[in-house]
Amino acid sequence: MNCAKRPGAKSICFVSPYAFPILTEDGAGAGGAERQFFLFGRALAEEGWRISFITHHPLAEYSQEQPFFPVFPVDFSYLGGSKLRTPGAWLELAWAMKKADSDFYVLKTPSHLLPAMHFACRWLGRKLVFWAQSTFDANPSERTVSRLVGSLQHYGTRKADLIIAQSEDQPRSFLQNYGREAVVVRSICASLAPGAASAGGPAETAEAQVLWVGNSLPKKRPEVALELARRLPQFQFVMAMNHPASDRFERVRRAAAALPNLRFLGQVAAMDMEAWYAQSRVLLCTSAAEGFPNAFLQAWMNSLPVVSLEIDPDKLIQSRRLGLLPDSQAVKACGGDPTKLAECLVSPLTMLLTDENLRSQLGANAKRYVQEHHSPQRVVPALIGALEGKLTSS
Repeated sequence: MNCAKRPGAKSICFVSPYAFPILTEDGAGAGGAERQFFLFGRALAEEGWRISFITHHPLAEYSQEQPFFPVFPVDFSYLGGSKLRTPGAWLELAWAMKKADSDFYVLKTPSHLLPAMHFACRWLGRKLVFWAQSTFDANPSERTVSRLVGSLQHYGTRKADLIIAQSEDQPRSFLQNYGREAVVVRSICASLAPGAASAGGPAETAEAQVLWVGNSLPKKRPEVALELARRLPQFQFVMAMNHPASDRFERVRRAAAALPNLRFLGQVAAMDMEAWYAQSRVLLCTSAAEGFPNAFLQAWMNSLPVVSLEIDPDKLIQSRRLGLLPDSQAVKACGGDPTKLAECLVSPLTMLLTDENLRSQLGANAKRYVQEHHSPQRVVPALIGALEGKLTSS
C-alpha cells in the first residue's frame, strides 16, 4: 500500500488506541471497531486516499513489526491505568494529529477523547468525525459510564463536524438527544486477506459448533455462554475473548477450563479468527448492548446464522431471517440472571444445531444479505460521499 503524501490527495487519520495489532501481519487482540477502521482504511487507500493511524505505543511483541499504514503513537496508558497521565496523553494526541496532517480525524472509541480532538482540529483547521460504535453513543440515557466521561462525550458529540451512524435507528436517536444529524454508513464486510476465510485455519476447528466472540467487558455477558455450555454438553463451544478487563478474563478462563465441551481461545490473531468463523456452525451473541456487531458480519460472510440473546440491529435477524432470537418477553423477565438467560437460548440454539436444512437456509440468507448491503463496493462510496460533502461545505 502506497500511503505516501501526494499533492491533492485527500487524507484521513483513524484514532484508535488499540488498533496497532490489526495493522500488523499476525496481530491479536483487536476488536470490531479496529477491524472496521482497518478495512475502510485499506479500501480508501485503494481509492487514492492517504491513510494513517494514531494508536497506543505498540506492545513489546509488536515493536519490531512494520504496520500496513503509518502510525503516530500516543501514550494512552491512562486507559486502564493512572488517570494522572490523562493531560499528557491529550497533549501528545494533539501533537500526533499535527504530525499526521490529515483532512479528517476519525474516532469510534473511547468517545471521551472527542473534546480533546475537537480543540486539536480547530487548532489545525481540520475536520472531526465521530463514528458511532454502540447504541450508548446515540442515547445518553443508556450510558453506564461516569458523569464526567458522559459529559465529555456529550460535548464532543455536539462539536463533531460529521457524525456517522452504523444502523438506521441511530440517526433518530442522535437527532432526538443531541439535535445532530447523522449519516448512515453501513459497516464494511471483507476478509482481512484474500483467501483467509478458506485457508484451512487452526487445528480442531471442525469441533467448533458454537462460536462466541467478544471481550471481557460486562456488557458482553460471557457468563451466559458458560452457563449455556453447561446446559448443552452435547455441543462443542468455542470462546475467543479479548481482555480489556483482565480480572473478568481470568474468571471466565478458569470457568471455561472446567467445561469439557468448551474450548477457550483467549485472544486470537485476526487472520486466525477468519478460519474459526469459516469452520463453525452458529455464532452466539449474549451481549446486552451493541451498535452493529462486526462479529455478525463475519459470521454472515461465512454463511453462519446468529443466535442472539437481545441484539438485532435494525431488526435484520427477524425481518431477513439471518438467525434466531429467543422470546423477548422471556428475556426481559430474567432480570439479567445468567442462568435464566441461558435457558432462553437453549431452544433456538438446539434448533439450529439439529436442523441442518434450517441452518443452511438461514446461512444462505445471511451471506446474500452481506453481499448486497455490506460489500466494499456498496459502503465505501457512501463513506467517501459523506466525507467529501463535508469538505465542500466548508
